[in-house]
Amino acid sequence: MKSTEVKKQMSPVEIYKRYGLVIILAVICAIASIVSDVFLTSGNILSVLRQIAVITIICCGEQIVLVQGDTDLSAGSCVALCGCVSATLINMGAGWLPALLGGLAMGALTGFVNGMIIAHFRIPSFIMTLGMMEIARGAVLAHTGSAIIPGMGALKVLGAGKLFGFFPVPVLVTAVCVLITWVILSKMPFGRYLYALGGNQDAAVAAGIDVRRTRTIAFMINGTLIGLAGIVLAARLDSGYPAAGDGYEFDAITACIIGGTSFSGGTGTIWGAVLGSLIIGVINNCLNLCNVPSTYQQITKGLLIVIAVIIDVQSKKRRD
Repeated sequence: MKSTEVKKQMSPVEIYKRYGLVIILAVICAIASIVSDVFLTSGNILSVLRQIAVITIICCGEQIVLVQGDTDLSAGSCVALCGCVSATLINMGAGWLPALLGGLAMGALTGFVNGMIIAHFRIPSFIMTLGMMEIARGAVLAHTGSAIIPGMGALKVLGAGKLFGFFPVPVLVTAVCVLITWVILSKMPFGRYLYALGGNQDAAVAAGIDVRRTRTIAFMINGTLIGLAGIVLAARLDSGYPAAGDGYEFDAITACIIGGTSFSGGTGTIWGAVLGSLIIGVINNCLNLCNVPSTYQQITKGLLIVIAVIIDVQSKKRRD
């Protein structure tokens, strides 16, 4: 006797839980296409992807630390520091590879310091990275004398290059970062350690997970990705700007939270963070196309942060 399988239809709530972000993005895109004829042009779409590239790379790092229950408020300042380190090395004639590795190494170093102090001294990540935010910004201002460092040499291709003459190279770099983050979080034991640590630290310790080592490595990966974001931004500007990256950490964290990642850790995917970044990028692009003043754009970002936190808190209450 053949058994018949009855496919259970998903309820509207289940559909929204699974495809809610895609639906929201589609609705925002539809509204943007109505208010602006330019929005759906290929040039504008590629421009949106290029504009969100740096934030999305930062999202990859933030996603890794958020999943384990931490956060990083120093990302924006470290973006400026790493970009200026690479620009300095280029101007010293070090070549593109040492300049690239120098910027990545600076990011990894700041991440290591953050992770080591947080893990070994049990300082809340909010406080430690807030301190690192001031340290990194002060360091880059002292290093540059608050002056712009012009020229990124061959590294300029990472921020302004085009593949096949039309596809932005920074978008390709971002895609590679997203793929690597997905592999770390979904296909490697280290990713399972991060989720376990964010879900229940006591249970993670009982399971034999080395909390200090895991947390430190997570922040080092985060710092390296931030370093890459700083290099891409400096390459796009063709200069090292000591004031660059201001507020980028909030955009990245907001994108992750909108994408379903919890401040308390243990939940979230990189794909959700990417969708969150796209939503923020489309909203910013729409406001720019409609000539909305930057002051109102800041208000919009602030509202997004508040809404994202409310959604996070409410979803955590429902899970509990």
